[in-house]
Amino acid sequence: MSARLGDDAFLDRCERARLAYETVRLSAAIQGAAAKGDETLGERVALLELPRQQSLIEFLTGHPQTASIAGALRALTASKRAGSLRAAMEKHAPEFENTLGRVRGIYSWRDALRARAP
Repeated sequence: MSARLGDDAFLDRCERARLAYETVRLSAAIQGAAAKGDETLGERVALLELPRQQSLIEFLTGHPQTASIAGALRALTASKRAGSLRAAMEKHAPEFENTLGRVRGIYSWRDALRARAP
């Protein structure tokens, strides 16, 4: 199994699979937090400033299919600081719809299966 660690194409597929999965989960988490109320949404948006989340946003920015999601995430972070989080969420809510459909354009799910096979 360690021989695959030298295979850059394999590692790239694994990384893209992880980022696609995290994007779908993040979108669902933002929508769920918004449904629970402003305090929960604020707590969830605060986590977007963590390095791992910033890395995910940078990844999304690099793809035309998901750049609008990255923009919405950045807007939510900025609006939290400005105190207008609910208004920003209402404005950007459509960006979190059909996230799975958007990440399909940056990742072939067939590769996800190959990435996990030894």
